[in-house]
Amino acid sequence: MKNIINQYTPFEHKNFNYINKSIELARKQDKSKIEGLMTSAVIYTNLAEYLLINLIENIQQMIFLSSYKNFNGVFYLKNKETDNLSKKTIGALIDSLKKYKFPDDEEFIRLVSEFSKARIMIIHRLMKIKGNEDLEKIDQELLNLPNLAEEILDKYNSLIMGITTIWNSAINPKETTNQNKNAES
Repeated sequence: MKNIINQYTPFEHKNFNYINKSIELARKQDKSKIEGLMTSAVIYTNLAEYLLINLIENIQQMIFLSSYKNFNGVFYLKNKETDNLSKKTIGALIDSLKKYKFPDDEEFIRLVSEFSKARIMIIHRLMKIKGNEDLEKIDQELLNLPNLAEEILDKYNSLIMGITTIWNSAINPKETTNQNKNAES
C-alpha cells in the first residue's frame, strides 16, 4: 500500500489528449452561428461535468490514501452517495463537492453553479422559442457559456496545483521540508 500512496499522482488524466482536443474544438467553433454555439455549449457542459467528477474523485482518493497512511490501515470508506459520480447531474455533483473544503472552494463552486444555471436556462428557453428575438437572447446566453467554462477551467487548474502541493507535503513531509531548505539556500 505504501507504494500505491507514494506513486499516486493527483489529478492525472487518463484521456488527456481527448480532453485537450475537445477543448480546442469548442474554442474553434464559429460563434456567429447557432450550430457553433450549441456545439461549444455541449462540449463545455461535458467538460464542466468531467472536471467536477475528477475533482471529487481525486479528493476522495487523497482522503482514502492519507487516512490509510496516517492511521496505519484505518481508512475512509466511500458511501453509496459518492459512488457512480458519472451518473449524477451537474447540480448533484456540486452538492457532493460542497461536502469538502479546499482552497478557493467557494469560488469554484460559485462558477460551476453559475454555469449550470445558465445552461439550464438555455435548455428551457430553447423549448419556448417563438421568434427571432428569443433566438437572439439564446445566442447571447450561449455566448456566455464558453466564458464561464473557461473561468471554471482556469480555476480548476489553479486549484489542482494548490491541492497537489498540499498533498505532496502531507504525504512526504520530510522531502518537502528538505526541498524548501534547498530552495532557501
